[in-house]
Amino acid sequence: MADASPASESAVAADGPSPSRHAADPVERRPGVVGWLSGVWEDLRVPLERPAAPWRPYFDLSRRIGGGLGRHSVPRAALHPAPWIIVFAVIAWIILMMRQLPCRQSSPDDAVDSYGALCYSDIPLLYNSRGISQGQAFYTDVPWEYPVLSGFFANVARWITDHLGFRAAPGLSAETLLANTHVYFAVTAVMLFICFLVVVIAQIALVRRDSWMPIAVAASPAIMTAGLINWDLFVVALTSLGLLAWVKRHPVWAGALLGLAAAAKFYPLFVIGALFLWCWRAGRLPEWVRATVAALIAWFAVNLPLAIIDFSAWSYFYTYNADRGAEFGSIWYALQLMGWGLPGVKWWSRAVIVAGLAGLAFLVWKAPIRPRLIQVVYLAVAVFVVGNVVYSPQYVLWLVPLVTLARPILADLAVFTVGELVYFVAIWAYLDAKLTPPDGGPPWLYIAAVVVRVAATCWIMSRVVRDVWHPEKGPFAARVVPAVPATEPSEPVASRSRRRRSPSTDTVAAEPAHRSA
Repeated sequence: MADASPASESAVAADGPSPSRHAADPVERRPGVVGWLSGVWEDLRVPLERPAAPWRPYFDLSRRIGGGLGRHSVPRAALHPAPWIIVFAVIAWIILMMRQLPCRQSSPDDAVDSYGALCYSDIPLLYNSRGISQGQAFYTDVPWEYPVLSGFFANVARWITDHLGFRAAPGLSAETLLANTHVYFAVTAVMLFICFLVVVIAQIALVRRDSWMPIAVAASPAIMTAGLINWDLFVVALTSLGLLAWVKRHPVWAGALLGLAAAAKFYPLFVIGALFLWCWRAGRLPEWVRATVAALIAWFAVNLPLAIIDFSAWSYFYTYNADRGAEFGSIWYALQLMGWGLPGVKWWSRAVIVAGLAGLAFLVWKAPIRPRLIQVVYLAVAVFVVGNVVYSPQYVLWLVPLVTLARPILADLAVFTVGELVYFVAIWAYLDAKLTPPDGGPPWLYIAAVVVRVAATCWIMSRVVRDVWHPEKGPFAARVVPAVPATEPSEPVASRSRRRRSPSTDTVAAEPAHRSA
């Protein structure tokens, strides 16, 4: 799938509104359905940063209902992206909540098929099975396979549920326990919705003011399907705020937020590693050191109390994950299902991840110009997701904000989304024993879904790598300075860092690729 032409990409970088391609396109468009479809395909190849590009085929209908806006209209105020992006985020969450209705148990004896209804969630299951509903303490009384800050988030939801009158206690009746579970799930859903809004607002702050790019996150099918499987949106929100703080030149705050995120999930450590590679190339290692020190302080501040009180309870997450073999969703599990399981698979997985990160370091250092920060972050997290021994369906939430900024091309976002949706349906059908052959052979449909998901992620990775290696062909090629020298500018880093940054370039997605500071 080719990118937009240079002329189209120039419109992406323009500060003002992009002109319609109808006025500038010298090629006569074919009439009828074929012409309309060709126009849609061209729009799929245009970066989402161009405000009206995704919707142009539909705006053409205005010619049939009275023409364009008059000279006294205020189109930029009426069509400012930010409010509409928030509206789409609210609609997406409502759809997600409606999708969960089939999993709402009406009575203790009325079991639900959460796999068959595609509405499974860990939240009510763990509330009942881990003693949370009985008032037992996280970690010390019950094992909890998540880092400390995730447990704190789940415990805050229980505290709110208790203060709403649905108190957790031992010996509750089945009806009371069911009512408490419903309220706990609803409270958690509201808290995760706030986290989702934080992610969307951070996306809006990371791009140009007139950009529609964050709508790919706000209206993402991944949110509508996987948003309530687990507590991962909390970690995604902290990571998004950390990246935003870094872009706004607050490395200490960025490090503290990423340290808190790492105290809630493992993958933010790869974001910190990606920051190191980027700062290494950009000559900003002192800022990375400050951010890392802040991250360590935040991480220790959250983890140290529990580690002192009960070290075995605190370390359960790390020992549990260190000993995991090939599990659902990973390419290693697919090989195992085909009878090609590898001995010591966790070491194979780690070797693939280390090799991928080494390749990323080589790419960052040898790229003709410094890569964009978000490109490096996305590739680091994607390497971990592809090589890890397990891939839970909610891991897609980690990637959605990153892939939207790193590769804002509708066609590529569609490939990524389709791959994730195929796997989302397949994992629940597989757990529901609908993909297991009667003769007990390999579940080829599930294996194919795993391959499709991994292939889709690898496709996006290859496109981002190509953008780094050939920035003049990427979605932001218009911002690449012609005849860029093969080496970094000789101007000292300190003098360049004091330069005033223009508002249109102080973003992750729109930062000029030719700058080194």
